[in-house]
Amino acid sequence: MTADADLVRRCLADETAALRELVERFQNDVHGLCYRLLRHSQDTEDVAQEVFIRVFRSLGRWDATRPLRPWIMGIAVNRCRTAMGKRLRRPETVDYLAETAATEEPKDDAPEVAAAIREAVDACGTITGRSSSYSMKGASRTRRSRRPWSGRSAR
Repeated sequence: MTADADLVRRCLADETAALRELVERFQNDVHGLCYRLLRHSQDTEDVAQEVFIRVFRSLGRWDATRPLRPWIMGIAVNRCRTAMGKRLRRPETVDYLAETAATEEPKDDAPEVAAAIREAVDACGTITGRSSSYSMKGASRTRRSRRPWSGRSAR
C-alpha cells in the first residue's frame, strides 16, 4: 500500500492526525495554485478551504491506483474556475476608495457651496424680475406652441 493510500485510509477512519497530515502535506500546493489562478488573497483563502472540504467529502471516490496530489490539484482547479465564474457575476469592490479616504483629510467645501447657492439665488432673482413684465397670455401661447401639431389651425 502506498503512503497516499494509507493516508486516505486513515482519513476515512476519521483519524484526526491523518486529516491534519493531509492538509499540511498539500496546503502550500493548493494555496499557491489558487493564488496563481485567482490573484486575490481573500478569494484564495476561501477557495483553498473549499478545496479541502471537497477533498474530505470525496476521499471515498479517490482511485487508489492513481496519485493523490494531481487529484487534489484537479479539485483545486475546478474550485478556482467556479470562484472566477462567481466573480464575473458579482460587482467588483472598490478597495482603493477606502485607502484614499483614510489617507486624505476631508475637504471643507461649505464656503464654496454657500457661494454657489448665493449666485444661483441672485441669478433666479434677476430672471424672475425680467419675466414678470410678460403677460400670462404670452406664456400660454408659448406653452401652446410647444405642443405637437395636431392638424388644427393655431388660434
